[in-house]
Amino acid sequence: MAALSGATLQPGHSWRTPSSWHLRTRLVIVAMVLLVTICGAVGVFSYVSMDGVLTRQLDQQLGGASHRSSIFGQPVPGTMVGPDPLEARGQSVGTLNARMLNGAVVSAGFLAGDATRRGLSTEDDAVLLALTPDAAPVGRTLSAGAYRLTSVRTPFGDVIVTGLPLAEKQNILASLVWTLVLVSAAGLVLIGLAGTAAIRRTLKPLEQLSEVATKVSRLPLDAGEVTLGVRVPASAAHPGTEVGSVGYALNQMLDNVSNALEARQESELPDEPVVVRGDAAQLHQVIANLLSNARKHTAPGTRVVTGVMRSADGSAMVTVTDNGGGIPPEFLSRVFARFARFARADTARTPVANSAAVHQPDGTAGGTGCMAGTGSAEGTSGLGLSIVQSILEAHGGTVEVSSRPGRTEFAIRLPAAPPARTFTGRAQLVPKDLISASRTVDA
Repeated sequence: MAALSGATLQPGHSWRTPSSWHLRTRLVIVAMVLLVTICGAVGVFSYVSMDGVLTRQLDQQLGGASHRSSIFGQPVPGTMVGPDPLEARGQSVGTLNARMLNGAVVSAGFLAGDATRRGLSTEDDAVLLALTPDAAPVGRTLSAGAYRLTSVRTPFGDVIVTGLPLAEKQNILASLVWTLVLVSAAGLVLIGLAGTAAIRRTLKPLEQLSEVATKVSRLPLDAGEVTLGVRVPASAAHPGTEVGSVGYALNQMLDNVSNALEARQESELPDEPVVVRGDAAQLHQVIANLLSNARKHTAPGTRVVTGVMRSADGSAMVTVTDNGGGIPPEFLSRVFARFARFARADTARTPVANSAAVHQPDGTAGGTGCMAGTGSAEGTSGLGLSIVQSILEAHGGTVEVSSRPGRTEFAIRLPAAPPARTFTGRAQLVPKDLISASRTVDA
């Protein structure tokens, strides 16, 4: 079955291989990535919107300051020199003013925090001279800090530059960024925890389905009585949901499998004895030889199961099945040859460890006596299987063997005799005879 599953179980999980992650892990990661993307988009939108609002407000204030500077700084009639625009009423701390005439800076300065006038550097003068008069306000970095500047040409031929500091706007935007980061991080943590709990609860029915399937996969379903009582809980088998539909379908499948196992068990354990015409002692030796063969050439812990049934054509069928390592394919065609000890020699079958129990035909677990030996514990004559074939041919029957790692089965077929009250010259193949044979061999 491992080869049919299409997958090989790997120990552990690797974070480098997302396909090996648990489903809930992938769902949580996807949800968190989506939340981070949404929070990032909201943060960018909020920042851009706030920046636009603050810039418009600052430009309105800058327009008022520029108007006051132009009116107050008008030249005295008969001269080209006017009062310092910084001395106009209403100018706030940090306001910058400069007067330029004929491409040169006549005066420039800004109001410091103590309301005193401070000058600008030569580099600042070059920045101010590069401004285009009557253009839209622009942001520039000066020696006094970042400023929003506007340049206006007056009717008197000079140019008045007015600026307001950007520090307050930048502080507001920085506070907004930190607020968005902290709120988003806290929200992601809370939503991540709540989402993980919700996803775990939502996927719990799937875990129940997996648990049921795992339990069923570990049941010995090959022969004997099997109680298939495990089912998906009703809470996870409601057909109204996707997961519930899967659980409901799995329960239906388990019901069908249980019915099939019951039917198989009935076929393995017929209500009436399966009667064949033959010598009871010789047929007893056939069963004893097959059980002895299984005991000698499989390891302790190997499970051997015997079964008796009537096939579709009316003939009697007896099987002896074990879960040992199997017979090599090259020996299968010669297992019934005389002195063919190599066919199931000490190393011919590698045992498969399993529970050491013989399943009795009535469905109960028998003793472990037939598994007491090992292939290397005692020698063989190489005649046991040849004798089996000879006896069966004398009775008009056949014996076949099929083998693969984990399952070897000898199947005996004998013509069935009509039921009769007197069994002289007949042999009854009933479950208790098979059990006593196995116990005799393993004593």
